[in-house]
Amino acid sequence: LFSAPADVQPDGGFLLPITTRRGDSDLPKPLHCPLGSATLASKETVSPWWSKPGIEAYLTGRPKPHDDQRFDNTDLFTGEWSTGIGMDPATETQDGERIYSAQYLRLRAEVRMGLWASLPKESGKEGMDDLFPRNDPAHILLAGGQQRVCRVERQNTDDLTTLLPVSQPLEPGGKRLKWVLLSPAVFPAVPQQKHPGGWLPTWVHPADGAVLLTRMATFPKNGKLRQERRRSEGKELMAQCHLVAACIPKPVPITGWTEALHVPKQDSRKSGPRETLLAVRSGAVYYFECETDTAAQALWELLSWHDTQTHGVSRIVHRCSSIMGEKGFGLGVCGPWKSFEDPKSNP
Repeated sequence: LFSAPADVQPDGGFLLPITTRRGDSDLPKPLHCPLGSATLASKETVSPWWSKPGIEAYLTGRPKPHDDQRFDNTDLFTGEWSTGIGMDPATETQDGERIYSAQYLRLRAEVRMGLWASLPKESGKEGMDDLFPRNDPAHILLAGGQQRVCRVERQNTDDLTTLLPVSQPLEPGGKRLKWVLLSPAVFPAVPQQKHPGGWLPTWVHPADGAVLLTRMATFPKNGKLRQERRRSEGKELMAQCHLVAACIPKPVPITGWTEALHVPKQDSRKSGPRETLLAVRSGAVYYFECETDTAAQALWELLSWHDTQTHGVSRIVHRCSSIMGEKGFGLGVCGPWKSFEDPKSNP
């Protein structure tokens, strides 16, 4: 299941960019198309979890999937409360002062959490075969800081499009596309380039919204196939694409703890918390306009996690998060969008 797109209303209406602006706004650069909805305001909320078919239906233009493709939090998990006591790190016994309660996620009996991972080895073999042999149907392991017992069942699949939504094609001659995040993305600030980061992708120019992505191509070095060089292609084509609107939910903080914190050499064994990052939440929607349909199709390919293929995909091709892409951050899918028509043309 995937987070619901942020630009969908409870009754199924879209939040669509209004290209005709009447007056000023406080939109941050480089946005220039405000988002609006023709539906009435409501206190109802959108089901936060959608299935793969639901996301793909939304990308084709259907604003709200069927009921059997939408899920609330209570359909999937509940909170499990646990009471604990404070510990004295010196004596490793109760400190006699603190007592606390904490809530932990407990999946429903019929719900499973899926994870796709690859561990290639220098020998050419797949390391996951050593961790989870294919002939062993179930594995027991400890996971998380609470050291909870989990059962892992390995499912063999060579096509990731059976698990992840795929981008939907643009209309013939279409020059507009929107990009929906399937997983969070992190865009740190880049002071050297005066880029604020945060909600704005580091591959979007902060002043005019031009896309700075390029496609990387490899070619033989000195005529030897085993030695390759990389070069970027399509810079001029991507410069024809501009970010014009965005619908961004509240950020999600990402924290962690490490036993090998990067500190000066004289204290290299020190452990501690990792730097807290604010990631753009999955479900965020970015709207782009391109000068030509060729540029729009090229951007569609670069922002889609599966590139040009929509079936038979065995690996993640594009990760558009500035960091932690190897951990699955920055996966997204694309589809077309339409703006509200100018009221002057429809009296």
